[in-house]
Amino acid sequence: MTISKIYVLKHYGEYNMLKKLLLFFINFIPFKNLRKSIRKKIQGFPTEKLSLEINDDTKCLMVCPHADDETIGCGGLLLHYSKNFDCICLSSSGIAWQNITADERSDIRIKEFHNVMDAYGIKNRWIFKTLGVPSSLEIKMIQEHFKDYLDVLDIKKYDYIFMPHPKDNHPVHQYITNILMKKIIKEQGCKKNLKLVYYEVWEPMQEVDYYEDISDVARIKYEILRMYKSQHVYIKYDEKTEGLNRYRGVFKNNADYAEAYKIRKIQSN
Repeated sequence: MTISKIYVLKHYGEYNMLKKLLLFFINFIPFKNLRKSIRKKIQGFPTEKLSLEINDDTKCLMVCPHADDETIGCGGLLLHYSKNFDCICLSSSGIAWQNITADERSDIRIKEFHNVMDAYGIKNRWIFKTLGVPSSLEIKMIQEHFKDYLDVLDIKKYDYIFMPHPKDNHPVHQYITNILMKKIIKEQGCKKNLKLVYYEVWEPMQEVDYYEDISDVARIKYEILRMYKSQHVYIKYDEKTEGLNRYRGVFKNNADYAEAYKIRKIQSN
């Protein structure tokens, strides 16, 4: 390798490092349009690869493995577009706690889910009773509900289907996204150019296509999340989710709060 080539490679690397630093510090410019303009000049292309295009006629299905996943991952989006959504919760995941049996706790989660759906104003919603320990038992009970899912769902009417991302760090989430929903879509068929939208619950995504600015509804999202009282005995999900949304906001033009999504286009046969 010649000295000139080494020089070019060295300074190209320095340029990329400088570019990354500039893109980071741009987030602290308080003017949104100015941030966008500077980013465009530096990058030469938009920061988001795909976007959600939800209008009055758009039909969306929210798939949540457990009651509260929909709010942790997509509560802000649901508040923005609640009229566009139906929601199916595939598992009530009852787990014994103190003097409450797993069966009783499952009923509590079902009631909490319906209260949360009322808070969003989502009319079409379904939740199915299961127990949650161990995960292999829960998955087996989910499999037993397969025909019940088909009875209530009509996949062909939806433009977007939301579910946890394929590598979300929970075995039930991975099963539902990577196996169950593929089986349901194959069984019922789907719209041409249906889009699958992945969201975050137990692990942040490494690749993101779209950020939803939820700064205007973030506080309402966390109030709704606190309605799942049975779940806050383990983790303060509202506080942890707020931290994730604050971090994601950095990448949405330094918004106060944002949610991250990965979008995948599929085509029906």
